[in-house]
Amino acid sequence: MKEYLCSNVKNVKVLVFDFDETLYYSPDVREYYIKYIKSTILNLSSLTEMETDSLMKEVGFTMENKASPSFSSSCGRFGIQKRAWDNYRIDNFFQINYKNAESIDNNILRKLSMHYPMYVVTNEVYKNILIKAERLGIDLSIFKKLLAPSAEALLSGNAKTKKELYQDIIEGEHVMSNQVLVIGDRIKVDVEPMLELGGNGLVVTRPKEIEEFAVNYLL
Repeated sequence: MKEYLCSNVKNVKVLVFDFDETLYYSPDVREYYIKYIKSTILNLSSLTEMETDSLMKEVGFTMENKASPSFSSSCGRFGIQKRAWDNYRIDNFFQINYKNAESIDNNILRKLSMHYPMYVVTNEVYKNILIKAERLGIDLSIFKKLLAPSAEALLSGNAKTKKELYQDIIEGEHVMSNQVLVIGDRIKVDVEPMLELGGNGLVVTRPKEIEEFAVNYLL
């Protein structure tokens, strides 16, 4: 866990969570993700398997690099148009081994929701998040809102970025940016957009870290 706090955590009034690999953890999730990205590239590009392996390593999609970039921002490196990727991932979305997954404690989330308005902000398609949450036993009704792109928004190119969604939350809650804490598993994708707005971030590797931070500092 790594904290990126621009103000005292006691000043935080709004909590924003990423979903994938933040509200759940699976020991083989990285292996599943790398296989998923490779399968996507082989399906959507003209690259050979050897070329794909080499370029994935160059871009950072490896087992060792836990901070790999989002595929949306780097698909062009593989000769894949973002629109083609968006169209593909609507029905071919990243899934994990749900049997060995560790999910966030809903009771902790309920306690937090008594003190903070809470949001889930993700780049995954809205309907796919609903499927994952149900399989993982994560109660999304605890959150004030799930902000995820619809299939239509993705295909039309109208899906908002995380930074834009963070700004919407700040304005909608009538708070200062330094009163918002974003919790996610990737610094560049989840946390940096909020830091650029003057907010706070927490990078975690599993739900237990969120639960411990909540008990020690937020509740």
